[in-house]
Amino acid sequence: TDGQSRLLSNPREEEEPKRACQMLLKTEASRSDSQNSLSGPRRNPRQPLAPHPILKAMEERASQRAERRRILAERKKKQEEEKLAQLKAQEEERQKREADEKEAQLERKREEQRLRKMKELERQKRIERNQQLEAIAKEHYERVVLRKKGLEPWKRLRMQIKQNMQVAKEHHSLATQRKCLLKWFRCCQHSMAGKAAQADQLYSQILQRRAIRSWLQYLIDLEEEVRKLYGHFLRKKVFRAWLNTVREAKTESQSKYETAAEQSDRRIFRTTFQTWKQSARLMKEERLKEERRAQLRRKVAEILPDFQMPAPP
Repeated sequence: TDGQSRLLSNPREEEEPKRACQMLLKTEASRSDSQNSLSGPRRNPRQPLAPHPILKAMEERASQRAERRRILAERKKKQEEEKLAQLKAQEEERQKREADEKEAQLERKREEQRLRKMKELERQKRIERNQQLEAIAKEHYERVVLRKKGLEPWKRLRMQIKQNMQVAKEHHSLATQRKCLLKWFRCCQHSMAGKAAQADQLYSQILQRRAIRSWLQYLIDLEEEVRKLYGHFLRKKVFRAWLNTVREAKTESQSKYETAAEQSDRRIFRTTFQTWKQSARLMKEERLKEERRAQLRRKVAEILPDFQMPAPP
């Protein structure tokens, strides 16, 4: 812990409580001496004094600190032992790794030596094979030279002369045929060129006629299409104008209908209001009439007590 590390790092802090304990003991002893001198005869100095609670607490703390120091020392010793064991294991691992590397290097060296030996054996085999092939080639060359230096060259010369004569005759006949056929070919080519020119001219004329005829037909079709489109757009324009006129007439009739409905509502409201006003006046007149009739009935009853009113029709 932090307190234990501080105690281990600063040993003066352990001495300060001891000094304080000694000072407290001295003060307590001086106090007891003064009290003994004032109270009566001096006590026996050999008689033990009861320890102060503060001294007990300080002694307990000192013992706890000593115990903590011992625990820390044991822990530190254990950590050092573990560290030494770890270092030892790492050293053994390193030695083992170095031994493995050395063994691998020795194995590589053995493999390289074996490969060098195999290459050397192959090189020797190639040298021996080349020597054998050279001997066979030399023997074959000697046989060929012996065969070619005898009757074979003269026989080949005779055969070459006969072949040359045959080739010369064939070449002469081919040259004569080529001259004759070349004149005929040129004549045929000239006539074919004239016919091809006439055919091309006729073909171009036919193409021109077809193109003009197709163009005229295209113009006729285009004019017919334009006429149809003109009629279609004209009808569309007329129907659109008629639709706009109908819409305007419908809008105007709708506005007139709304105006007429509004005026009718106003007229009905005005008539109703006038009728309501007249009904109030008529009711007032009717009440006045009833009051006059009641007055007349009272007067008649006063004058003629036995008079009976006729029932209304």
